[in-house]
Amino acid sequence: MERYAIERVLAPALYGDVVLAKDIRNNEYVAIKRMKLEAARRQKMLVGNKAISEDIMFEKHVNQILSADGGNDYVLKMRQDFVQDGYEHFVFDYCPGGELYDVVSNSPDQRLSLEKAKRYFRQIVKGTQFIHSRGFGHRDLSLENVLIDANDNCHICDFGLAASIPSLKKDPVGKAFYMAPEVLSGISYNPAKADTWSLGVMLFIMIAGIPPVEIASVSDSRYRVIRTKGVGKLLSLWKLSHLFDAEALDLLELTFKTEGRISVDDIANHPFVYDPVDDVQLQINDMKLSHDNEMKSNNNNNGSHCRLEKCHFCFDMDKYTIVKKLANAIYGQVLLCKDNNTGNYVAIKQNRLDAMAIHRSIGKNRKVQEDGAMEKAVYDAIAQHGKHSNILHLIETFTDEVHDCMVFEWCNHGELYHTLVQSKRFSCQEAKVYFRQIVLAVHFLHECGYAHRDISLENILLDGNHECRLMDFGLAVPLGILRSERVGKAFYMAPEVLDGTPYNPLQADLWSLGILLFIMITGAPPFERACKDDERYCALYTKGIQSLLNLWHLTPLFSSDAFDVVNGLLQVSPTERMTTTSLLLHPFLDKDVDQHHDKVKSNFGFATLISLVNKGHPALYHMK
Repeated sequence: MERYAIERVLAPALYGDVVLAKDIRNNEYVAIKRMKLEAARRQKMLVGNKAISEDIMFEKHVNQILSADGGNDYVLKMRQDFVQDGYEHFVFDYCPGGELYDVVSNSPDQRLSLEKAKRYFRQIVKGTQFIHSRGFGHRDLSLENVLIDANDNCHICDFGLAASIPSLKKDPVGKAFYMAPEVLSGISYNPAKADTWSLGVMLFIMIAGIPPVEIASVSDSRYRVIRTKGVGKLLSLWKLSHLFDAEALDLLELTFKTEGRISVDDIANHPFVYDPVDDVQLQINDMKLSHDNEMKSNNNNNGSHCRLEKCHFCFDMDKYTIVKKLANAIYGQVLLCKDNNTGNYVAIKQNRLDAMAIHRSIGKNRKVQEDGAMEKAVYDAIAQHGKHSNILHLIETFTDEVHDCMVFEWCNHGELYHTLVQSKRFSCQEAKVYFRQIVLAVHFLHECGYAHRDISLENILLDGNHECRLMDFGLAVPLGILRSERVGKAFYMAPEVLDGTPYNPLQADLWSLGILLFIMITGAPPFERACKDDERYCALYTKGIQSLLNLWHLTPLFSSDAFDVVNGLLQVSPTERMTTTSLLLHPFLDKDVDQHHDKVKSNFGFATLISLVNKGHPALYHMK
C-alpha cells in the first residue's frame, strides 16, 4: 500500500471495503477493494457474520484472466493484486461515474431514453461476450455491477459469484430482480444462459424504469404474464409499450424465454444490438486517429459511441473486404477480412505506428514490451528457413502513414484456449496431438534463432482442420543473449523470469511448454505464479510436481509418458529442463498418434479443478 495514498472510502464490501486512492507513481486514481482474509476464508460477512457464497480466490483468478493482455474495453480491469496486513487487495481502474443503477435512478422519470439504453446495453453485451469467451459466467449481472467511467462508458465488475462454464450450477445466487427462473428453482442451470436472462432484465429496467418481475417464479403474477402471454402483454397492461421499439421488444421476448433462451452471441447479433459500423471502425477509447495523442470526444445527443472522426485504412486494404473486428490488439486491432481476388478469409493485424514507436498500448496508454519490428524480424527469419506448417502464416505486410498492417491466414477455430474450455480438459492422447505440433513449432522457432517468451494456449490458433499455429512474436528475442525483463502471462512465466535475474529465454520457453501441457491435461494451471509467495509453487519446489498431483488426486489423468514430460519441463533449475530435441524423441510425442482417440474418463469437472487450484488442498499449506 506504500504505492497508494487513500483518499476516502467509496463503499462497503462483503469482506471489507472499497477505497479511492491515488497511485503516487503516475498520479492516477484507482479503486482498491480490501478484503479481510480471515472472513473471506470462512466466507462470512464482517458485519453480522452471515454465510455468503462469494469466493475471493476464484474472484482473483477471474479478474486476472479477464485483465490479461489489455483485457476488454467493457470489463473493469484489475491492475494489481497483493496481500498485506491480513487483507487481500484488488487494485482496479477508477470509474468516477459510479454505478449504472445510480445513472438510471437519477435520470428523468428514473429511466433512460431508448437510444441511451441501447448504447449502454451494447457495451454490456460486448463485455459479457468477452467474459463468456474466457470461460466464465458472471451470475450477478445487474445495473449495480456496471460502473461508468469518465467517458460515459460501461465496465462490468464484481466477479465474486462467477462460475466456470460450461459447467452446470445449482446454487441460487445473484440479486432477486435479475435471477433467472431456473436459478431460483434450485435445479441445475447453465450460468451463461442465466446471464442472458439478467441482461434482459437490465435492458427492461433501463428503458421502463422498473423491473419486470419481483421474482421469476410462478408465485409472481407479473412473471406468469410474461410466461404465458409475453413481455408485450405486460408492457401493454402497464401502458409502457410506447417506450420500446419493435426490435427492443423482440429481444426481450427472446431473453425471457424459459426454454430455448438465446445466447449472448445471439444478442450481440440481434438487430437491436448489432451495429455494423461498430464492428468495422477502429475504436480506441476516445483517441483520435492521428500521430498526436490529442483526445477527441464525438459524444452527441443520441448517446452514440465515442469513435474515430475518420476511418483510415492503408491503400492495400482495397484488396480486402472487412467482415468484422475479431479482437483488440496491444497497438490496434485484428480484423477478419475477405481477399477480393481469391475469396479467402484472412486476419489483418492493424498496429498504430505512433503507439508502436513509443511502446504504449492503445486505450490505457500503458508502457508495454511488445515489439512490432521484432515480430517482423522473426517472420523474416522463419521465411529464410522455409516456413513451418505449425507457425501462423504471414501472407503480406504493408504500411501507410498511420498503420502497420500484417496479413495472416485466418484460423477459424480460434484459440486453443477456447477449445480447452469447451472440452474442460484433454485426454493424454488429445493433448499429445496438439502438444507435438506446438513443440515442432517452438523447435523450429529456436532453430531460426529466436525464443518466443509468451508461449500459452491463447497464442496457439487452430485452423479448419484443428491443426495448431503458433503466433504472436511481439515478445520474441534473439537467442544467445541473457534477458532480465519480466514478460509473458503470469501462469506460464518461469521462476527465473519472475525473479528478474538474467535468464536464458530458450529455457524459459521450455518451462512454459510444461505449464501448457499440464493445463491441457488437467484443465487448470498448477499455480498462479512460479515464486515462493505461491504455496502451490512451493509444493513443486520442495517435493516436485508429483506432490501436487497426489494432493489434488489428478495422477490418473496422466499417462506415465505424459507425467515424465511435464516433470522434465517443470524443473526449477533451467539447465535441467528437457530440450525441444529431447521432447521430440520422447515416447510421449511418438508421431504415430491417433487423433481421434476417445477421451479419458474422469470424475473431476472443470469447475472442481479450478476450485482445487484456487483454494488449494489444505495439506498444501503445510509443505514449506
